[in-house]
Amino acid sequence: KLSMICCWLTRVTPTPVPTATPATVSNLTAGIVVFDNPTPTCNVPFTVGFDVANTGSIPTPGGFVTLIDSRQADGSIQANITQPLPIINPGTTVRINFPLTISTWYNEVHVITLTIDSANQIFEFNENDNRQTVTYVLQQGGCS
Repeated sequence: KLSMICCWLTRVTPTPVPTATPATVSNLTAGIVVFDNPTPTCNVPFTVGFDVANTGSIPTPGGFVTLIDSRQADGSIQANITQPLPIINPGTTVRINFPLTISTWYNEVHVITLTIDSANQIFEFNENDNRQTVTYVLQQGGCS
């Protein structure tokens, strides 16, 4: 003789975990990139200016911004510089300046990649707008 045991399953719907919205967090956004010399020249100092905006609604904590200069032909890194990022209030843009002197691979295309918070230490509602990339041809100047 088999006895049948019946049980009722109650479906429990988990309570959703609140997620951050643009109204409650900061968001660092990569802006324009400017060179103080529009034609960088081999072994001549120049500055790369990078605008970083906070498009969120609360101030950002301090952090870091990284610049990598690489040779386009093979990706070899010519410079890797990290600069501090100050606290940025909502709706505010700051310019971070990177001094550079590049003395390799003149007459070739270089790629500058600027990344805000590359270690993802700052909580943001959009991590996909933290990078800007520009290219330039390093002029020969006095290099041989």
